[in-house]
Amino acid sequence: MARLVRNTQPIPNTPTALDMGDVITPGMSIFANMSTVDTDIIEVGNYTGGTFYPLVELKYGEQAVFRVGISGSLLYAQSNTASGAILFYIIYND
Repeated sequence: MARLVRNTQPIPNTPTALDMGDVITPGMSIFANMSTVDTDIIEVGNYTGGTFYPLVELKYGEQAVFRVGISGSLLYAQSNTASGAILFYIIYND
C-alpha cells in the first residue's frame, strides 16, 4: 500500500480530480498554492452530485496542513482562473 502521493498539478476553473496515485484512504495532507500570479486562488474540497463544495481556500503562496476527512475519489480542486493555477500537495495514506 502506498504511504503517500506527492504531486504538482495545474488546476483550471472547473472542479478537477486530484491525482491520488495509490493512496486509498487519505489522511494528513499538505497543500500549497504555487501559482506565480498573485491573484490566483485555489479551492480544495468535495465534488458530489455535480456540485463542488470548497473546504479550503488557498491564496497565492499560501499553504495548509490538515487531515483529509473524505474519500480520495471525491477530493477535487478548482481555481479562479481559466489559465489554471498550480497546486502542490502531499497526501499521506491514513
